[in-house]
Amino acid sequence: MIFQLPWWLDAVAPHAWDEVQLHEGGQLVARWPFQCRARYGLRTLTQPMLCPRLGPWLADPGERQGRHLAQHKERLCTLIDRLPPFDRFAQSFSTDLGNWLPFYWRGFSQTTHYTYRFESLDPLDQVRRDLKKGLRSDLSRAAKQLEVRESDDVEQLCRILQQTYQHHATPFALRPQVIERAYRACQQRQAGRILIAVDEQERVHAVDFYVWDDHCMYALARGRDFRFRNAGAPGLLLWHEIEHAARLGLAFDFHGSMIESVESFLRGFGAHLTPYSRVTKTSGRRRALEALGLGRTS
Repeated sequence: MIFQLPWWLDAVAPHAWDEVQLHEGGQLVARWPFQCRARYGLRTLTQPMLCPRLGPWLADPGERQGRHLAQHKERLCTLIDRLPPFDRFAQSFSTDLGNWLPFYWRGFSQTTHYTYRFESLDPLDQVRRDLKKGLRSDLSRAAKQLEVRESDDVEQLCRILQQTYQHHATPFALRPQVIERAYRACQQRQAGRILIAVDEQERVHAVDFYVWDDHCMYALARGRDFRFRNAGAPGLLLWHEIEHAARLGLAFDFHGSMIESVESFLRGFGAHLTPYSRVTKTSGRRRALEALGLGRTS
């Protein structure tokens, strides 16, 4: 997963992330990156901004199912035991990490979140036929009225993202300099693009920042100008990204939202509803401080 790669973490959290590792036979078989934040004497292990999911990475042991699960358990337990001391832990894990039992046994809590994913886009014609009928019509209409272009205007991306967050009454926690570093790092590695949808008057209706690794493409950040809410720009941009993923032979992750209206829109693409875990743990010291109205740092 791209968000676990060192170069991505260096871009979004320079000098602010660390990891625990496990080697066997001289080979790296597991690693767990995290960001450490300290405030008021309390340490929080979490994930940086622009890392919607993080958590442990485990090499595929290539064993039969029973041994595979046993080895995963052993490696996860070792990683957990190697974490530095913390007062609060909070991370969302990869969709690939379905077994959170080792965390349960170590006193962590879990909440299930969801994204939508296409594990395969072959054949793409069938994917388009499976789109919700209204969405297919919207895409056809939008394609006639709007032009999709690649952009390198990070300032414009941030401005429209901020408008979108405000529309949904959600705090905009993304720092423009972080988005800039992430985009430039992707450009160096051909691992990300910014797309915009513009009309004949050169007005930008929507903007997307999407990224990919060797296995999957992620619709990371999406923004729109709500003055043009009926023009179909968000769907048109996503469809261009899906076509790009299909050409590269990648899975596609919509980076699903828990906002009901956004979930309804994404569901229309016909992708699979895919769960992932939000895993947390709070120390007794922090719980005691929170009971006194103190220590709420994240």
